[in-house]
Amino acid sequence: MSRVLIVDDNAMLAFFTARNLQREIEGLEVITAASVAEAKRAVQQNRPSVVIVDVRLTDGCGIDLVRELTKLYPEIAGILISGDFPPESVRHALFGFLLKPYEAEAIVDMVRQALAGNASSEERSRPSQPLPCHGYDRHKMQNRLAVLLAGLRTLGADLDAQGYDPRVVKRILHEDIEELCATVMEISHGLPICPAKGPDNGSQRPPL
Repeated sequence: MSRVLIVDDNAMLAFFTARNLQREIEGLEVITAASVAEAKRAVQQNRPSVVIVDVRLTDGCGIDLVRELTKLYPEIAGILISGDFPPESVRHALFGFLLKPYEAEAIVDMVRQALAGNASSEERSRPSQPLPCHGYDRHKMQNRLAVLLAGLRTLGADLDAQGYDPRVVKRILHEDIEELCATVMEISHGLPICPAKGPDNGSQRPPL
């Protein structure tokens, strides 16, 4: 079984990236780590074929981590995620890199290439095309979505625990659903309006 390690201190982003990779690549096992220290332990214990590393980590630099891991384990394909082009001094150690923001398909394609081991150097160093929407804080939106996800999990746990009392269930739904809806509205108003493809190109999408 092929293994991929995702190193990112954004737990929500790592979770959804892992889910996407497992859904798109059959038989793939995905492991996540939130720090340099966790990543080193995970590599020692699981020996992944590919490591995907965010450049900014809470306890170190993703560039240094990729350089160290690929030196210790030359069989590992290192993929760096960054908001800027990585320095020339580290590119030789990378299988590839992706510039933020990137399409979900871009990371799937690069992992496929890394697992197949047949990507040319030109393909590996080609940055992903940025999305056409700019001018908003992606990390803020990700954090808002994380709040929403946590709220849904809490709501589910509360309903499981109080399902025997219809009055309590009704109160939980009334209070929590209103709060979650407010969070969704806040997120939708914070997102940019992107040009749509097709005959209605340029028309604005109404908020959620």
